[in-house]
Amino acid sequence: MVEAGSETRKLKDRRKGPDFWKKSIPWMLVICWFLIWVAWTFIYEAMPQHKTVVDLHYNFNPRTYWAKDMMEKAFIAVNVLFMASVLGLIANFFRHRRATDKISVTLIFMLLLSLFGVGMIYYRFFY
Repeated sequence: MVEAGSETRKLKDRRKGPDFWKKSIPWMLVICWFLIWVAWTFIYEAMPQHKTVVDLHYNFNPRTYWAKDMMEKAFIAVNVLFMASVLGLIANFFRHRRATDKISVTLIFMLLLSLFGVGMIYYRFFY
C-alpha cells in the first residue's frame, strides 16, 4: 500500500541503444547473403556447359562434366555460411533480453539452407 505523502519512484532508463552484439546481427545477415552469392557463383561455374551457336561455329567442345575444384570452393563457402549463421544465431539468442528483440528468421533460413547445401554437395560430389 502506498502512503499518501510518498513519491512514486521512477526508474531512469540508462540504456543508450543497442550494444555491439545487437548491431552485429544485421552485419551477419549481409555476410550470409554474400556467402550465398559466392556459393551460387561457384556452383554455376562448376555446372556442365551446353553447346551454343558459337561453339558449333568455332568447333569448341564444351565441358560435359562438373568441375570438382569449383565444387570444393562452393563446399567451403557453404560451410563458412553455416558457421556465420550459427554465430549470428548465438549472438541473437544471447542478446534477446528486451521485449522488442526478435529472433532473426533470416538467420534460421540461412542455417537451414547451409545445412541443405552441405549435405547435397557432400553426398553428390565427395561421398
